[in-house]
Amino acid sequence: MSNEDKSTNEPTDDSLEYEKFQAKSVHEDPLAAVKELRLQQLAVCRVKAAEEIQTMTDKFEANKGDGSK
Repeated sequence: MSNEDKSTNEPTDDSLEYEKFQAKSVHEDPLAAVKELRLQQLAVCRVKAAEEIQTMTDKFEANKGDGSK
């Protein structure tokens, strides 16, 4: 009869497996998707800013060279 008592405890193990599955689910951490999106947007902004800075630096250097000659 002790074996039957152990078998009644099995649903607890199933619930643990369910919890593990849910932990892997995207729905469990919706902020992770938002965070990833914002990081991608930030990376794009950094690239654009670096390009703009380079363009301004190039123009400044070109104007500096024209003015001194």
